[in-house]
Amino acid sequence: MIPFLFKTVVCSAFFLLFYKILLEKGKTCNFNRFYLIAALILPFVMPLLSMPELKIHTSSIQSALFVPIRQDALIEFQMINMDLQEKTLTTDSWNFILPVVYIFITCILFIRLVFRFYKFRKSILNVESEKQGKAILISTNNKSTPYTILNYIFIPQNQTFTHEIIQHEMTHVNQKHTLDIFLVEILQVFCWFNPALPFYRRAIALNHEYLADESVVNSGVDRDEYLCTLLAVCGDKNNLKLCNQFNKCSTIKKRIKMMMKKNSKIGQMLSIMSVIPMLAVSLYLFTGKSYAQSENTGNTVVSQPQTESAVTSQNNKLEVLLMDSIFAARYKEYNQIVENNKTERNGRKSLNLGSFSDNELNRMKVLFLSMTPEQQSVLPLIFQRRGVPDKKIPKSEEFESWKNPAEYGIWIDGKRVENTELNRYQPSDFSLYFVSRLARNAKNYGKHVYQLDLYTNANYKEWKAKVDADETLYMTPQPLFINRSRSS
Repeated sequence: MIPFLFKTVVCSAFFLLFYKILLEKGKTCNFNRFYLIAALILPFVMPLLSMPELKIHTSSIQSALFVPIRQDALIEFQMINMDLQEKTLTTDSWNFILPVVYIFITCILFIRLVFRFYKFRKSILNVESEKQGKAILISTNNKSTPYTILNYIFIPQNQTFTHEIIQHEMTHVNQKHTLDIFLVEILQVFCWFNPALPFYRRAIALNHEYLADESVVNSGVDRDEYLCTLLAVCGDKNNLKLCNQFNKCSTIKKRIKMMMKKNSKIGQMLSIMSVIPMLAVSLYLFTGKSYAQSENTGNTVVSQPQTESAVTSQNNKLEVLLMDSIFAARYKEYNQIVENNKTERNGRKSLNLGSFSDNELNRMKVLFLSMTPEQQSVLPLIFQRRGVPDKKIPKSEEFESWKNPAEYGIWIDGKRVENTELNRYQPSDFSLYFVSRLARNAKNYGKHVYQLDLYTNANYKEWKAKVDADETLYMTPQPLFINRSRSS
């Protein structure tokens, strides 16, 4: 939910910034009105849309090579630096507090909006009125300039206003400008967390004045006389907030500049056309992404231990994801099963991959498949089809260096052999190899420095055929979480 709201806020600000830079100062007032309304609504729609993405293979979530690890191997993890239960408890607390705060503030704003409507309704009851076309003219005791709400034009008593001013207010009525204001007011009640909405309200109200001024001038009224009228009348602010007021001193300068501008058809067309690439960019940035998981085998590799920055990045990513209460519950259950199977070893937590029961594995698999690829990426253990690494044929120079028994211990097709056995082979006889430095607790530590695993062409071909035919999802350590995967 939080990522969705964040996207709507950023998208709203993006649309508003575009309007301020390219549209607001142009004479495209009619287009601007519909743009601003669309800019209010689209930020709530775009994050719900799905744009096609490249397929994500089930077995290549981390896009690294799959190195076979024995099911009875003890795996040591660099876990995310936070306590799961404490983090989940904090998340649950916020999941309770945030809705309460939201509902409380929304209720206050809703009551305020209802009061404004009540005040408006009270202002049109039992007052002197006159029908003029679609509008109803109402006399008021306020010492302000005329203002319009819906089809009601409020005119101060004992003041004489020119025909141009009334015509200006009639434009607000005929073009139903108040409905735009109502829309913003309602959005501000339910989306008060969006700081862009007050700026939208001001932009919409100013554009309404541009439209009304344009209508008056286009009707044949002398522009200079109308400008004099505009300057002569500078009304006080009224407190209904739901109206289109004829003359606000803060907007006079902008309105005069707009009326003095020359009408350039080419400039208007370019401004309107600029919206197309902007929409394309916003669709890319703010729409949701759909992921199609394929059953093709992927590649996976046990990566190097995480750096401090990588751990921090995972921490931040998990914090954001845990704001989703549904994922938080699944994450807690998933990791609880993992924690139950961990044992203490030399002061460090280790995990025996063969210790999980069938029921635990099945439940973890259900939870895993219910998550998005992004959510799966923060799990210490993942489920995927086994994949075979791409071919990796040794070079002649390194092949010769492997014959040194003080440096390398040799395994060919999983069997320990003497280094002299390499004299029977050529580099081209092997399709794949792995070199790993021995850890201090390794069985052969001190006898040689590196362990070398070589796979002959025939063995690689047989291995690949077997793996490709196997559609089972296996539990395997998440590459980003592995500290040490095996020892010799």
